[in-house]
Amino acid sequence: MSCKKPQQAEAIAKGDQEAIRNIKALRISEQIYNERRRQANAEKIQALKDSQGSTNAPTQPTAAQSPQRIIRLEYPGGAINVGIDSKDETKLLNALKNAGMRTV
Repeated sequence: MSCKKPQQAEAIAKGDQEAIRNIKALRISEQIYNERRRQANAEKIQALKDSQGSTNAPTQPTAAQSPQRIIRLEYPGGAINVGIDSKDETKLLNALKNAGMRTV
């Protein structure tokens, strides 16, 4: 910070060794803090790149996967698409009906 240099000059002029040590310790602490912030930001950026890379990777459907059907559930304030095995479609709709929800 800009106020440290005048404080350090004043401490040196007065011969206050404790103040000089404290100012140096604060400067080192600030450097450590800034380095940790830089590393944390670099890790966040790398994690974001990794997650985008895995998201963009093409997925190969396997033979064991059963075909899915997408059901769009709409409700006041929003909507959601739900992927469901075609054999479980009726089960989901019955569960929603029993829960008192409405499907479109």
